[in-house]
Parts: sequence; structure tokens; C-alpha cells
Amino acid sequence: MSIKIIAKVSEDEFKSAQNLLRTLKKSPNNIEINSVRYGSLGEDRLISFDLDEKNLKIVIENLITNGLKILSPEQFAKKKETRVIINNQSNINDIEKLDVTRNSTGKENPSALLDLAIKNGDYEIVVQFSKDIRSGLDILNKARGNVDIAIQTAINRAYNKGIRSTFDTNNSLEQLLKIASDKNLKVLNKQELQKKAGLKALELCGPNYEQSNKLIQICNNNLLPYFVCLKAAAKLCEILENNQEIVQEEILYATKHLNVRWINIALDIMGPEMHETEFQSVTRLINLVQQIQS
Repeated sequence: MSIKIIAKVSEDEFKSAQNLLRTLKKSPNNIEINSVRYGSLGEDRLISFDLDEKNLKIVIENLITNGLKILSPEQFAKKKETRVIINNQSNINDIEKLDVTRNSTGKENPSALLDLAIKNGDYEIVVQFSKDIRSGLDILNKARGNVDIAIQTAINRAYNKGIRSTFDTNNSLEQLLKIASDKNLKVLNKQELQKKAGLKALELCGPNYEQSNKLIQICNNNLLPYFVCLKAAAKLCEILENNQEIVQEEILYATKHLNVRWINIALDIMGPEMHETEFQSVTRLINLVQQIQS
């Protein structure tokens, strides 16, 4: 039996949601996702598709875990296992509680919104509260005191999702790199937390040559902390050296796409803080690419 699923997602997370559906379709579970359609609802995007009922549980679980909002979840009310998934999501329960607060006051309760954002790791909302003097001094101070906690929670959630399931790895990588390259966080002097996010992203990049393309993108990203770019370069070098059967093909790709000039700049600035073996790995990678280029 086929069931129509309709989910809502923000514009910023729309591409990640599309990638999630592609990943689910390619999973070993033979998930059938058909008739995919896209639309808009205000500032958000809508995604609808037909799903085989036997895969309802795993798909709903992945959608919710990755931040998509299932519209009209009452359509699953008779399906106990699906309701259990929805009800067990901490953020769903919190949103239900928040809805009660909104209904009782007739408007959004800033304090409840802030508490929910801190708990869920929605650091961007917490940062907004930390700058908004209209919310009152108590909320302003609370927000400012919890920005780091919200960022760390966002890092932990993204990383934990990535290591729990291969379905979530790419999405988690994007979330972590988004934190690591966030210009607003840099302005707030949150570079150490951004470095942590970048390093966690690198942990999700496995030791196999399939990850070389992602590592090259990280190496070239001048919005990321220098240290993260260099760690990515060192890891890329190890992958190339440990996979000799594909090394020529991958080196040619790296030669074409790796921004050696940027890596050299990062090495000049942060090289002294690197472990000697990693410093040597980055140096070997640069020399290897430059030799081929010449």
C-alpha cells in the first residue's frame, strides 16, 4: 500500500532534504519513494512523495531526525509504531508544550522559545535573542550566556546523527561545516567551537578514497578555520598514500581542484600548531601536486 507523505523544510535545509531522500532510495532496505513533488509554503519548502507502507517507520524516523516537519501527522494516528516515533522525539514534545504556551498567551512566549532553542541546539535563534533588546534584560542575558551551549549542542547532535547512520552522514557533514564556516559566529569570537565543528566533520569523513572529493572541498574552503583545512589536507594525503591502486587518478583530480596556494597560506599561519607527522603529510601533498602541475 502506498502512502502520501508531505513534509515541510526551511529553504536553507531544502538541498539536504533532497539528498536525504536520494540516500534513502539507495539504501539496502529497498525503499520505494515515488512521485516526488516540490512546492512552497510561505518562506518554507514543501516536499511530497508516495511511500510504500512497509518503509513508513524508517522514513518518518529519518525525516524527523533531520529536521523535517511532517504535515498533518494525524494521518498516521492509527499506526502505533509511527506515533511512538513522533511522540518520542524530544523536540516534538517540546514543540507541543510550546504550542500550549502560545495558545494560552495568544502569542509566542519569548522565554519558552529561547529555552527550546537552547535545548535543541538552534544556536542561530539563540544568537538572535542575544542581540534583541526588545525581549527584555533577563532574556537578553540568558541568551548571551547560552550561545556556547547551543552551539555545542548543535555540534553534538549533528555528529551523533552522522555516526549512528550512514543515511545521516552527508547531512551531518553539511551541518557541521555550516557551523564551522558561519561568519556570524566568527564575529562573536566562537572560533574554538567552530574548529571543533570542523574537526568533528573530518571524523565523519572515513579513511577511504571515496571521501577525497569532500576533503578537497574542505581544504579549499577559506571560510573554515585554517587548522581544519590543514587537517583535511593531511587526511587527504594519507588516503592517497594508502590507496596506491587509485592514487594516480585521485592525484590528477586533486591537481585540478586543490587550491595549493590557500593550503600554503594556512600552513604558514597554523603549521607550527600541527603535529609533526600531519605537517609532513600536508607538505608531501603540496609537493606532490606541484610536481604534477609543473
